[in-house]
Amino acid sequence: MVILFLIVIILMRVLQSVFNKKACLNIPDGVKPYMKYIGVSKLFAAMFAFLLAVTGGNFAGINLQMIIIASSSGFALAIGSLCGIKALSSGTLF
Repeated sequence: MVILFLIVIILMRVLQSVFNKKACLNIPDGVKPYMKYIGVSKLFAAMFAFLLAVTGGNFAGINLQMIIIASSSGFALAIGSLCGIKALSSGTLF
């Protein structure tokens, strides 16, 4: 079962990379358009995650430490996404 999850994760990451490459070619240069694109894409991801959390129904583990860790993880993910999109728009991959 773990191998199946890993295969699905790898396939989704490949699809995400291809989509990011196609999308970043249409984004004008500059930090603001990149951050707007990242914000919208992460907003959709956050809404989907919240929907899954609500349907799961267990909020007992939410505390300040978890919120701090999740926030710093989200910040690192946003910076990583910005660097990845900048690298993709410079002509790598395709």
